Amino acid sequence: MLFEKNKTYTEAEIMKHARNGGKVGIAISILTDDYNQYDFHPSDRGYMLYEVNGEQVNPLTRVEANKQYFIVTEQHIKLLGHIWIRWELTAYEHGVPCVDSKRPYGNSGILDAIIDILDLDYDEDLDGHSDELESSIRKLHHETLICMQILVRNASIELGEYVADKHDQNWRPLQ
Repeated sequence: MLFEKNKTYTEAEIMKHARNGGKVGIAISILTDDYNQYDFHPSDRGYMLYEVNGEQVNPLTRVEANKQYFIVTEQHIKLLGHIWIRWELTAYEHGVPCVDSKRPYGNSGILDAIIDILDLDYDEDLDGHSDELESSIRKLHHETLICMQILVRNASIELGEYVADKHDQNWRPLQ
């Protein structure tokens, strides 16, 4: 693990490991290259690790040299059509548009919503969902991050492969 609990870090020490992220109010939250999220709270001498949200799924198709690649599928586009965007009042004066973090695809939990939206086959008699199904759904859900970045950067999204500079969101269709 990059960081240890009960150890104090400076903002610079934390940010040198960040793929993206930064200050959130008085705390720091970063996402690293291995797609783990680290949350730090201020202490009297700097910042201390508060929580690690691991087991993130790397949504990239591949990374080569200074480029990252991603393939948009029909499933991604279907999911984007169901994203629930709302206005969130924040500690800052103007608020911000955001995806509903509790129910990002509407009025049900993430797994069930994706199963319904994509009309996926599963055995309703099973208690819960199979590990394989949950894993593929979780991967699709994480991939919506890059799909949304592509949509915003290009003002449209189509099936196919996209490329961006490593550690950037400047997604464009691969020519």
